[in-house]
Amino acid sequence: MGEFSNISAEFDNVISVVLDNYGDVESTSRQDTQDATALVTHPREHITRMCSWRMIVTEKGEIIVSLEDAQNPQFWSRVCLRNIAKLAKEATTMRHVLESFFRYFDNGNLWSPKLGLGLSVLLDMQLMMENLGHNSHFMLAILIKHLDHKNVLKNPAMQIDIVNAATSLVQRTDAQPSVAIIGALSDMMRHLRKSIHCSLDDANLGAEIVQWNQKNQASVDACLVELSKKGELSQQPRFQEEDLLVFTNLKPQSLR
Repeated sequence: MGEFSNISAEFDNVISVVLDNYGDVESTSRQDTQDATALVTHPREHITRMCSWRMIVTEKGEIIVSLEDAQNPQFWSRVCLRNIAKLAKEATTMRHVLESFFRYFDNGNLWSPKLGLGLSVLLDMQLMMENLGHNSHFMLAILIKHLDHKNVLKNPAMQIDIVNAATSLVQRTDAQPSVAIIGALSDMMRHLRKSIHCSLDDANLGAEIVQWNQKNQASVDACLVELSKKGELSQQPRFQEEDLLVFTNLKPQSLR
C-alpha cells in the first residue's frame, strides 16, 4: 500500500454494515476484588472457522462454504473483518481503519462490557492480525491514544471501559515486545499521572468524581501491570525515575 493507500470517506459506512451484522456477542464481566478492575472474557471458538478467501470462493467465483454459512450475515461479517485485518501491514491505513471502528463504538457506547461488541471485535481482530503475521501491538497503541479523543474525554465511564478493553487485549496477545507496546506503556503512565494529580484534590471534589477517579486509577494500574509484562519494563533504560515511581504507585516529591 504505502503512499498509494487510501481510505474512502465512505469507509465508515462499510464498517457500520460489517459491525451491524456481527451478531450477538456473549460476554461476561468479573469484578476483581483485589484491584477493583473489571476483566472481560468472551468465547472465541468461532474464530477457528475463519479461513482465507480462497477457501471460501473458487477461482470461478463459486462459493464452497456450507449453505448455513452462505446465508448467515454473521459469517460474512467475520470474513470481512479478516480481510480488514489484512490492512494491518500498513500503519497509516490501519490507523484510519481503527478510527472508523472506534467512532462506531463511541457513537453506540459499545465499549461497555455489558454490551461486549467493542472488546469482542478487537479481540477477534487481534487474533486475526497475529495469525496473519502482523504485529497487533499497533492496534493496542492506537486504542490507548483514543483515550484522548474528545468523544471519550466527555464520557468518564467510557474511559474506564476502554482502559479495561486495552487490559484484556494485552492479556490475550502473543506478540513479542515492540516499540508500539513501549509507546502504549508510556501513554498509560501519563494517564496514571493525571489520575494521581486529580486524587491530590480529593477534598475539593465531589464524591462522584472521587469515586470515578479511584476506579479509573485502579483500571490504569491493572493495564500498566499487563503492559509491563509484555514490554519487559525492567529491561527498558529509557524510562525516567519519575515514570518508574509512578508505575509502582509511589508519588515522587514533585507530586506531593
